[in-house]
Amino acid sequence: MLWCHQIPPPPREHSTFKSIAEAPMRAPLLPARFGIHVMAGMYEEYVTMSKSNVTLFGDGIGNTIITGRHNHNDGFTTSFSASLSDCGGRRFIGAYMTVRNEAGTNKNQAVAMRASANHAAFYRCNFEGYQDTLYPEEGNQFYKECQIYGTIDFFNVGPLVGGEDGGGGTLVVVVADPPWDDDPMAPATTFDDDDDIIVGT
Repeated sequence: MLWCHQIPPPPREHSTFKSIAEAPMRAPLLPARFGIHVMAGMYEEYVTMSKSNVTLFGDGIGNTIITGRHNHNDGFTTSFSASLSDCGGRRFIGAYMTVRNEAGTNKNQAVAMRASANHAAFYRCNFEGYQDTLYPEEGNQFYKECQIYGTIDFFNVGPLVGGEDGGGGTLVVVVADPPWDDDPMAPATTFDDDDDIIVGT
């Protein structure tokens, strides 16, 4: 069974929820999947999904945009700079949206998507930022028809599992023009063999 709530873009005078993050609080404590439809629009907020079996889906890449500006230079750790985080739960699904961090090229770590829910899956999502755009902190994750935009360490940690074991996933890394002379790098150098990010072909 799928429970579903719809989130309109700002302003939300007549909406049940005043933010995206409010919606999962209504999710029943049952094994049923809970859907949150985020309608087309720009959402400048910081969203944390901490319940299991939540599906967050928009109206398409470039149409539904979750964005923020938190970054290391302004006092946020890598984990807490994320515009969207899935943590504390399991089996999160994100689909049909753009997740962005607009902090800029000189702010160091500035995460768009922090993924730490085990057995998470993403379908047709863009992750846009500069440094540490996609931060797969822990857990097993699957990406299908997704793109990452960045200049350095686009996907911060975790091994990339591809080839025959990829399970049909596709993850495209797009190198933005860096403002410095160094070549962009991806991924970062820290890995944990217990966690898999399946990207395949």
